[in-house]
Amino acid sequence: MEREFGLYTPDGYESREEIMKKINKKESLSGGNIERHLFIGDTQIPDQNEKAVSLVMDFIKDYKPDVVHHVGDLMNFDRISKYKVLHTNRVTSVKEELEESREFLDNLQKTVRKYKPKAQINYLEGNHEMRLRKYLASNAPELTEITDSKGECVLSLPHLLGLKDLGINWFNYYDKYQIGPINVEHGDIARSKSGYTAQGMLEKRWGSGVSGHTHRLAFVTRRAGDQENFWIEAGSLCGLEPSTHYTKQPDWVNGFAIGLYDKKEKIMHPATILIQKDQFYYNEKIYKA
Repeated sequence: MEREFGLYTPDGYESREEIMKKINKKESLSGGNIERHLFIGDTQIPDQNEKAVSLVMDFIKDYKPDVVHHVGDLMNFDRISKYKVLHTNRVTSVKEELEESREFLDNLQKTVRKYKPKAQINYLEGNHEMRLRKYLASNAPELTEITDSKGECVLSLPHLLGLKDLGINWFNYYDKYQIGPINVEHGDIARSKSGYTAQGMLEKRWGSGVSGHTHRLAFVTRRAGDQENFWIEAGSLCGLEPSTHYTKQPDWVNGFAIGLYDKKEKIMHPATILIQKDQFYYNEKIYKA
């Protein structure tokens, strides 16, 4: 009987299946120093692309991230936005947006921790989330002084979404958050074309990073001295035809980013993944919604 493809190792003969299992184990990469990171953002609830969201949830099952970062703009806050809603059939009340966002986060944390029980989940405030704080500051600042028994503002987004109960970390818009030397943020630049913003962020921060905000997907690099730097625009998970009047025929794309971070070397090995026609390719597999 012909033997299946395999290799003779110091431990004896190993089948292809046994070899691939070893390769896919995190421990096989730099002796356990590698963290798997997933970067998603700009879900824009209630304008999310449900198929794109579903694809990411399927990807999580295989990728098994150690850390997931939602880089902001989870929701729109249509009712307190300066932009006019064009499609009245969309969910637009603050209450409904909060409920739908809580449902999304609950599904995300359950999916992530089913396959990686100790995974960390971070939620970074975007400019859309800032609308709530700006609205309260302008219209009812005294309400921000109402706190619960633990001193948390009851009208803050972390409280309204129950982030502590979900085990999700919250980072304010102006907080500095890094993975080693890698910046992670929502972003405060939005230039006209894909990659232009990433280039601008790279110049502004003088270092590597990942951001959202533009709804575009880009990966740019620059060498400075003996240092290779990069910046990623992490795409979006929203529908590509906005219900609010941001822009005419936007050049947005669906997608996300990943990175393998070597904690010993302090190096991030990043990649971007484009979702097109409700599908994408990764690691010899096509994911379809």
